[in-house]
Amino acid sequence: MSEQDGGITFDATIRHETIMDVLMTSYARLAVEELGFGCEVRSYSDTPNSVGAYADASAEWEFNNPDELDELAEFFQTKMPEALRALAATWRQQIAAGTIPAPEA
Repeated sequence: MSEQDGGITFDATIRHETIMDVLMTSYARLAVEELGFGCEVRSYSDTPNSVGAYADASAEWEFNNPDELDELAEFFQTKMPEALRALAATWRQQIAAGTIPAPEA
């Protein structure tokens, strides 16, 4: 499943990749291309204690006036909470379904 809404891409397609002889499993990804921001739920070696959400920003942002900075704040207030909550909800659903390993509660 891959969805795009207003420059935000959400993808819950499970992917496997071997990195230096360690299996990395990516369960869900969130990308905001225009901000160079991404967040991914992944595990290493498919062990419950290795599952986590990792976020990074690869862009340098420049603002030429206060209004442009206000636009960024508005984006974070209106779009980012919903996108991050969707990623968290998918993580919970995949734990409940047994797709993502999780430590026993």
